[in-house]
Amino acid sequence: MFKIEETIFGKITQYHLRNNDTGEYVSVLPSYGGTLNQVGLVKNGIVHELLDGCTTYEELISEGRNKFKGSKLFPFPNRVKDGRYSFEDKVYNLPINFPHENNAIHGIVLKSNFTVVEQTISNQGVSITITYTTTGKEEGYPFKTTININYALDKEGFSCKTTIVNIDTKNVPIGDGWHPYFKTGSTIDNCLLSIPVECSYEVDRRMIPTGRSIKELFFTKATKILSTQFDTCYKLANSEDTIFTTILVDPELDLSLIIWQEGGEGKYNYLQLYIPADRQSIAIEPMSCLTDSFNNKEGLLVLAPGETRNFLFGLKLE
Repeated sequence: MFKIEETIFGKITQYHLRNNDTGEYVSVLPSYGGTLNQVGLVKNGIVHELLDGCTTYEELISEGRNKFKGSKLFPFPNRVKDGRYSFEDKVYNLPINFPHENNAIHGIVLKSNFTVVEQTISNQGVSITITYTTTGKEEGYPFKTTININYALDKEGFSCKTTIVNIDTKNVPIGDGWHPYFKTGSTIDNCLLSIPVECSYEVDRRMIPTGRSIKELFFTKATKILSTQFDTCYKLANSEDTIFTTILVDPELDLSLIIWQEGGEGKYNYLQLYIPADRQSIAIEPMSCLTDSFNNKEGLLVLAPGETRNFLFGLKLE
């Protein structure tokens, strides 16, 4: 029923997790930052590609990295103002990889070579685990961590678990997130969106939070997106249920894509939404912290030596 395939994707290897009975699949690029490149899930016997990933290696190394398609965001999702932050009385300077804003963005592992360390296949599902270690020599982030990512496909859908371990002798600041672009086959403008949101955050012209939060009244129930412009960070609402669900509905195709993320203390309690100019997809990004958390400290996690944190999100199609 389930299997793992390897194919050549330009100069690198793409791993495909497959359910042969349903045709469902998940594709990842371990040696290019652990990129999540494809997810196809089934409804009424039809497999729907749900990610706007990169179809060629050339796209991956050009447009793909400009849009951060499917990227793993560590040790910070979103932006760090001027690439500069202080931690425990020391000042650090990260590389500026968004020069038009003079910001560092989306972490330091975007192109890192993750190694496949485990493949699991059973009658219930299939998974692959990859790993990467920051050495403490990276510019602006002299901290040693191990990042383990488990991608899994089973009868319930897709899930992704990230485990971060502080292997240093000192405290380590971290944030974590993902940058998938979702599509259904129809224009995003015609889709409906609902978010379990508590508030959004005002930002300046460089997309850095001003310190002001805004009580959200929009998209808390299914609402047509229309021409709404999103490049917005949200804090998700407190709930007795620690699983937050964002729902993207395509009424034309009768599809409901459920993006779920585990919330709770030190988990994915934030969400970034972004619609690119072509409006054929929407980035729905689970994050553990606010934009510029290395400076404003909102959601920033500090791991003691030997401490571990887990983060979990996934997809279902109904």
